[in-house]
Amino acid sequence: MMVAALLPLSGARVLEVGAGSGYMAAVLRAAGALEVVALELIPALAATARHNLSRAGVGTVEVRCQDGRRGAPDRAPFQAVVISAAAEAVPEALFEQVAEGGSVLAPLGGPEEQELVRLRRGGGGKWQGEKLGPCRFVPLLDWSILGDRGR
Repeated sequence: MMVAALLPLSGARVLEVGAGSGYMAAVLRAAGALEVVALELIPALAATARHNLSRAGVGTVEVRCQDGRRGAPDRAPFQAVVISAAAEAVPEALFEQVAEGGSVLAPLGGPEEQELVRLRRGGGGKWQGEKLGPCRFVPLLDWSILGDRGR
């Protein structure tokens, strides 16, 4: 459902926040994304994602171990941003990295109630939102969860 909400992806540069095992990055590439920048906060998960993507022969995916709330401004603009973890709101830095006509797909809400939301950036930087349905994701974490171990 998440990838379908972003179609068409042909030739798109996509930012994924919360790379986990690398599965979503692989699906995004298979759906036509030209390149994917996948951000993962937890070093062991970032390493797992790199390993899985390499083993599966999935190219043009860059996995970075960093706080996804900051995005990847050096690779922006992105035609799509997929957030694979729930937050109360989309981090402001991610909005700034979306190209005009691009989308952000995010599970929004707290631990008990979440809604999958698609936000589209129109002309003049105006955003339009659409609720796609209830969902359940792990929380979007930041560096404080790892302390000094993650830096």
